[in-house]
Amino acid sequence: VASATAPRLGILPMRFVWMRARRLAVRYAEQSALLLVGAVRVVNFVRLVGPIVLHYKVKQLVEKIRGRVFTEEEWDEMHKYYAPRALEIAEMMQGFYIKIGQHMASTMYTFVPLPFVDNFRTLLEHCPAQSFGVVKSIVEKELGPLEKNFKSFAETPMNAASTGQVHCATLVNGHDVVVKVQHPNAEWTFSVDLTLCVCTAEALLPSAAGVVKQIRKNLANEFDYVREAAQQREALEHLQGFDNIVVPEPVDSGHPATPSPGGLCTKRVLVMDRLCGLSLADWGRSHLEAQARKEGKTVKTLQEEYMKKSAADMEFLRPSALGLGTYFVASKGADMACNLALFFYNWGLGYALRRPMNYVETPLPPNIHVIAQDLMEAQGHMLFRKGFVNCDPHAGNVMLLNDGRLGLIDWGQVVRLSTQQRCILAGLYIAVADEDDVMSADCMRALGGRTKRDWDWTQAMWAKLLTWSIQECERNNFSRLTEVMDQVDMTVKEADSAFLMTFKNQLYTRQVAAMLGFFSINSATSLKEMAVETLIEAGWPVPSTKGTDVPMPRIVQEMLANGPAPHPLVNGVGKERSPLAAEAPGWRRAWPATLPPLLSYGVLCLLRFEQVSLTTRSVAILLSCVLIALGMGAYWRLRLGKRVVVHKPDEASLSFSPCNRESGTDAM
Repeated sequence: VASATAPRLGILPMRFVWMRARRLAVRYAEQSALLLVGAVRVVNFVRLVGPIVLHYKVKQLVEKIRGRVFTEEEWDEMHKYYAPRALEIAEMMQGFYIKIGQHMASTMYTFVPLPFVDNFRTLLEHCPAQSFGVVKSIVEKELGPLEKNFKSFAETPMNAASTGQVHCATLVNGHDVVVKVQHPNAEWTFSVDLTLCVCTAEALLPSAAGVVKQIRKNLANEFDYVREAAQQREALEHLQGFDNIVVPEPVDSGHPATPSPGGLCTKRVLVMDRLCGLSLADWGRSHLEAQARKEGKTVKTLQEEYMKKSAADMEFLRPSALGLGTYFVASKGADMACNLALFFYNWGLGYALRRPMNYVETPLPPNIHVIAQDLMEAQGHMLFRKGFVNCDPHAGNVMLLNDGRLGLIDWGQVVRLSTQQRCILAGLYIAVADEDDVMSADCMRALGGRTKRDWDWTQAMWAKLLTWSIQECERNNFSRLTEVMDQVDMTVKEADSAFLMTFKNQLYTRQVAAMLGFFSINSATSLKEMAVETLIEAGWPVPSTKGTDVPMPRIVQEMLANGPAPHPLVNGVGKERSPLAAEAPGWRRAWPATLPPLLSYGVLCLLRFEQVSLTTRSVAILLSCVLIALGMGAYWRLRLGKRVVVHKPDEASLSFSPCNRESGTDAM
C-alpha cells in the first residue's frame, strides 16, 4: 500500500508549484498590462492636452509682451474652439477626466468659461456606462449568482458616473434596493491620473500640491465600498435626530432585510436601500427647462439672463415663506372641501350607481425654506458636533424625495476632524460672522494658510471668500478680486487639507441652497450659533470679537478700479514702479523657460510625417528630451530666484486674541 501511494505524494507538491507559478505569471501579466495602460494614459494626456495648454500659455505670453489685454470676445473664440475638443478628450480618456468635467459643469461653473461648462454638461446626462455582461460578472464574482440574492436586477443602469454605475434591484425577500457597481480597473486608472496631477501640481503650483494629494487620498477611499458602507451607516446614526434628512441604509450585516449573514457590501459592490425621488441637479434642470418653455426661450438664453442678475434679483424670484405657507394652507383647505363633497357623493348617489369617485390630493411643491434650513443644520451638525465631513455633497448627491424630504447619498469621501481642529474652525466662523478681520486673519493662519506678504487683509478676505461672507459688489466681481489677490499677495502655502475639505463641503452646500433660490446664504452667519456651542462643549473659551476692520490696500483699490487692464505697479507697463514689479520676472527673464518647450513641440511635430526615417525619429526624440530638460532647468532657476521662506505657525497664531500684524499698510 505504501508503494502504491508514494508516487501520488510526489505529484501533489509539483502540481501545487505549477498552480502557484501559473497564478504568479497571470498576476505579473496583469500588472504589466496595467503598467502599460498607465504609461499610455500619461502619454495620451501629454499629447492631447499639451498643445491646448501651450496655446493658452503662448497667448498669455504675447499679452505680456505687447502690454495689451485681449478682449473677452477674443478669449471666448478660443474657448469655443477648444471646448468641444476638451469634451472629446474627457470621453476618450474617461475615469478621472470625466469626473473633472462633471464637476466643472455642476459645481465650478462660476470659475470655468461658459463654453467649457456647456460642453461638459453632456457628461452629467450621458456618462459612459459598462454593459450588463460586465456588471453581471463583477456582481457574481463578489456576491455569487444573481438568483441567490436578487429577485430581479435591472439590466439598464439608472445612473452612471466616472467610477461606477447604479442599477435598481429587488432582493429575494422583496426589499427594493439599488446596487452600486465599480467599473473594472477604475481604481488603477484614477491612481495613474491623480499621480500625474500631483506631479504637475508639485512642479507648477506647489502650494496646491497638498490639496491634490488630499483629493487623491479621498478618492482612494471612494474605491473601497466596504469603507463607504461603514461611513454611510455612521452618517445614518449621526443624523438620526433630523426628520427631514434621509441617508439610505447599506445592506450590510446590520440590515434587517439582508439575505446573507455577512451582508451584500464588498470592495467593488455596494447594495443599499432605494430612495424614490430626483437629485437636486435633475430637479433644478427640469424646472429650468419648464421655465424656458414657459417664456419661449432656450435654456442657454435663460441661463445667460440669470447669470447677469444679482443675487438680490434672483432671490426676488423665489417664493417667500409666507407665500408658500399660504399656498399650502389654501391647497389643503380646497382638498378638504372637495373631498367632503366626494364623501357624500360616494356614500349617496355613487353608492347607488356603484360608481364611486376617487378622492383628490393636490401635489404640493417642496418647501424650499425648510429644506435649505435643514440641509445647512445637518451639514453644520456633522461638521462641528461630530467632526464627520462629507467632501462630495454636490447637487447630484442630494436627492429631493417624493415625500418632500432630502436624501444624502455617496459617502465615499469623508474627512474626520479632531476636537482641536473643530474648535479652531469654530473660532474662524465666529470671527467672520462678527466681521472681525484681524481675528479672522489669525484664525486663517492657525489653519495653516500663508500668503507672500502675510497681510491681514488678504487672510481675512480669504476667510470671507471661503465662507461666502463677502458683499454684493465683491460677489459680482469675484473672479477679478481673486486674481488681484493672487497678484499682490499670492498664496504660498494652502491651509491644511482637512480644513480645505470642510470649505469644499460648505461650498457644495451653498450651491445646493442656491439651486433652491437662496443665493445670499453664507456659512459663517448660518453656523455661528453651532460654532459657539462647539467651543462651550469642548471647554474652549468663546472668543470676544471687537469687529476690527482692516481697510483694503490702495494698490488693490486701484487695480480693481482699473479693471482687467495691466496695472503699472504690478506689470511694469507704466512709468511708476514698485517692489512688486521687481519681484515678478518679465518676459525678458522668462523666455529661457518658454523657448525650449516651444522648440521641443516643433521637433515632435516632425514625427507626424511618415517619410521620416527611424534614425531621424530617434534623434528628434533625443533632442526634444534635451530641450524639455533645458526648459525645466530655466523654469526652476526662476522659481528658486523668487522663493519665499514660509515660517511655521507660532503659538500666537493658535490663539483667538487679535495681535498687531502688518495689514497691508505699506501699500496704502
